Amino acid sequence: MHHLVQLLLALLPRRAPAVAVRHPVAAVDPWARPWTSPSKEEAQAILRRRRRRLYVISHGMHLPPRLPS
Repeated sequence: MHHLVQLLLALLPRRAPAVAVRHPVAAVDPWARPWTSPSKEEAQAILRRRRRRLYVISHGMHLPPRLPS
């Protein structure tokens, strides 16, 4: 009986050996990097990409309430 099983197994097409595929590294969001926060220039660039300006507000300065956009 097991000879028949061996014959059937021998007739089955052999699967190709599994090859490890190197996945490309996705572009990292600079805000999501755990080891560094973005530098001032990076933060400015990120904000500029969203068409917002970064204002430095010293302590004690108060802003008017935000207008609904």
